[in-house]
Amino acid sequence: IALDPAYSDAWAGLGTILIEMLRFDEAKAPLARSLRAEPAAEGYWGRALLRERREDYQGAQRDYIRAQRLAPERFSAPV
Repeated sequence: IALDPAYSDAWAGLGTILIEMLRFDEAKAPLARSLRAEPAAEGYWGRALLRERREDYQGAQRDYIRAQRLAPERFSAPV
């Protein structure tokens, strides 16, 4: 992130790590920054994880589907 602040995958990765650490409030900003930099699958997948953890299941499903459509080889469709 320090070398390239516009690198969306790095912001998505940071958000995902914060989710894994159960720091949901802190995860929101890097995920949003990831999607602003580039609306890519990793950002949508991370935001879906966050929405799922916050019990926003409809929002999570929409983001899982977006991620899967952008990168079907990397992300499977939600069940």
